[in-house]
Amino acid sequence: MEDLLAIDQKQVEAILDQMSLEEKCAQMFIVEPEALLPDASAAPNENGEVTVTDYSQIAAMQQSIPVGGIILFGRNLQSADQVQNLLAQTNQASINQLGLPALLGIDEEGGSVARIARSGILGQIDEPGAQEIADTGDANQAYQEGSKIGRHLHDLGFNLDFAPVMDVLTNPNNPVMQDRTYGNDPQKAAQFALAFGQGLLDQDVLPVYKHFPGHGDTAEDSHEGYTYSNKTLDELLFCELIPFQEAVDEKMPLIMASHIALPNVTNSQLPATLSPDILTGILRYRMGFQGLIVTDSMEMKAITSRYSSTDAIGGAISAGTDLILMPENFQSNYWTLVDKVKSGQISEDRIDESVRRIIRVKLALAKSQNQLSTEFDQ
Repeated sequence: MEDLLAIDQKQVEAILDQMSLEEKCAQMFIVEPEALLPDASAAPNENGEVTVTDYSQIAAMQQSIPVGGIILFGRNLQSADQVQNLLAQTNQASINQLGLPALLGIDEEGGSVARIARSGILGQIDEPGAQEIADTGDANQAYQEGSKIGRHLHDLGFNLDFAPVMDVLTNPNNPVMQDRTYGNDPQKAAQFALAFGQGLLDQDVLPVYKHFPGHGDTAEDSHEGYTYSNKTLDELLFCELIPFQEAVDEKMPLIMASHIALPNVTNSQLPATLSPDILTGILRYRMGFQGLIVTDSMEMKAITSRYSSTDAIGGAISAGTDLILMPENFQSNYWTLVDKVKSGQISEDRIDESVRRIIRVKLALAKSQNQLSTEFDQ
């Protein structure tokens, strides 16, 4: 991403120096929009859906807790106009508060995970899944699909897609990844996923490569509980980690960490999201990743069934995470993080390390989309 590489570090430091501790901690969260509303405003309708239309309350909340970004789900999608307004006002509130855009994300992989296509707000859209594209044998098809999805997302106002899947389907009985991967060949998975991601980038939408260190070997579903791979580090390096290493080498800006434990690598049952050995030791130091590490949803049972939300947030940040996705109780978790930093349990230097990365990515987004407040144009 050329704009990311061109960002001036002095500009990053100037913005960081202007931010309060509270603002810096808030930047480390990506939340559902409901988390920024009073409980009564987020009550589901008679169909159990939550469609957020009270933009002024979200903007008001961002003045006190300017989160790093939001993620939308099918329940939040009422119409194209409603989504555009929600995203535009969320983004503008972030720019007004910090001079930085918000990360505005959604899961749009194609196939079985396609919030926009399945919502119908843009009419009938055909988005084939990764396996269907892989079966063509043509990586250009992956690029075209990424570009098409990126164009739809960009037109609605999104700048982040939690896709593509980089997992290598080495376990044919995997309960989660079947049609969502580009198959069991790591080189092919890398080629097709990177092509899809480039299609997104060419539409000014950031891809999030997932689910590090690889969900394709697992026999469990991390949505439902403890999930692990018994592979050794050498085995992972020769298979599951190959696509992620190629994303790192191509200087891709975001990688999602999964809730997958590697007991034969770390001698523990800690999921990757909470493991310094995996996130800092392997992804940062061994593989050389310098971009943003975002967790998978912290509401998944692989986390909530084994850890308190307070321990999970602190553990993820200590492990090396930059962005916490969908904490179980955002406002409580946010203030707990602030208190942990003030009490010295987590150093402010550790927070600054992540926020510098967040600022760099946001400046690149602003540059590519001409969104940047003139206050920070120097």
